[in-house]
Amino acid sequence: MYRVEAGQIWFGDKKLAPADKVLIDNNEGSLAALAKSKKKFKADVFRLPVGDIIFATTPENKIVGIESKKPHDLSNSQRNRRLQDQLSRLRESVDIPLLGLRLMRRNSLEQNTSIYTLYGEEESTLVQEIAKWVNFGGLILLPASDAALLGAVQRFRTTFTGHGGHIYSIITGRPKVKRTGSAFSVAVQGLGVRIGPKRATDLEAFYKGDFMRFIQAPEEEIYGLVKSKAVVERLRALRSTD
Repeated sequence: MYRVEAGQIWFGDKKLAPADKVLIDNNEGSLAALAKSKKKFKADVFRLPVGDIIFATTPENKIVGIESKKPHDLSNSQRNRRLQDQLSRLRESVDIPLLGLRLMRRNSLEQNTSIYTLYGEEESTLVQEIAKWVNFGGLILLPASDAALLGAVQRFRTTFTGHGGHIYSIITGRPKVKRTGSAFSVAVQGLGVRIGPKRATDLEAFYKGDFMRFIQAPEEEIYGLVKSKAVVERLRALRSTD
């Protein structure tokens, strides 16, 4: 398990990096390369034992771990059961586990050959896995571009500083009674954007249970359904690519 000790982030008996650094897995490709090139962005890039992005909160010294998934990787990892294993290990290894759904730019090749075009049982199974996860960990949307994602991570660190446990309770809905309802409803409520059971049911009917279509939908369309600027603004902040 990751921990902070004497100003350093450790995993088991291995010292990894100073606690003020963001740890990024080297399998993150272009994101890892960009992080290394940004001298003002305090990051270390190497092979992480668990998770894709790791950082510590202060002063609580809680470890935040993000398992980042692009659409194609999300569908593939769910199909070969790797997703379940990764999330289980993340939950056991950090204080604040988060599944990050990384949105792709509209009309990108990856989006057009990913879960956004899947139908039937496979898509339903994936949303069920996401719904199961939000009863145990947090669910966040990550920006499409690498630069925007680094900025988002920096904002996460600032937001969690001094409020780690409280912010996590908001993201996950804790303390709470275990969410019930359809997989779509539970997943939507797990986004932490103040969507309750009634709104979630209405959204499910409109999007025919397609969770990924919902999180990629235009803001005007979502506002027309939920009639809430607060929900739209929270979604905008979560999936901003600026």
